[in-house]
Amino acid sequence: MDGTSAGEQAIEELLELLIGQGAAALNIIPDRNWNIADPELCRLKVQKLYEVVQLAEQLALPLNIGTEMNSFGQKLIDDFDAPELAPVRQAFIDGAHFVYGHTLLQRSLGLGYQSRWAQTQLPSRRERNEFYTQVGYRGIRRSQLEQAQAARSGYDASRHFGKL
Repeated sequence: MDGTSAGEQAIEELLELLIGQGAAALNIIPDRNWNIADPELCRLKVQKLYEVVQLAEQLALPLNIGTEMNSFGQKLIDDFDAPELAPVRQAFIDGAHFVYGHTLLQRSLGLGYQSRWAQTQLPSRRERNEFYTQVGYRGIRRSQLEQAQAARSGYDASRHFGKL
């Protein structure tokens, strides 16, 4: 997706449909939107990238970004230092921390984003997004994991992470 296809002209409607079906994040391949030789097409696609990142924020959809490894010629790693990505760089980094925070708690404690615990303790998408993003930024020490695993049935994340 690069914001220019017919299906993407109603991107808000599409994202709301996907959220209703359980989508928790939006995957973006930014290289498609800025690394383009034609200056006018590049300008259009960069603007579409900015718009979808802003819409994702409005809809409380964290971002998961990266190159597509199934297309010949794609980079191994996206260039976050590209000037075109500067306005959305922080949203991309926050998304990476969100994914890490979710993965860390899901793998170690079964307390991922869609877990019953998360939906009870953090009922809104925005609350869950902020919590898992902060866990991703802060990380978790082995001693915290061991304590949490021991007390798993009545786990209170605020004991280990404070008021996030």
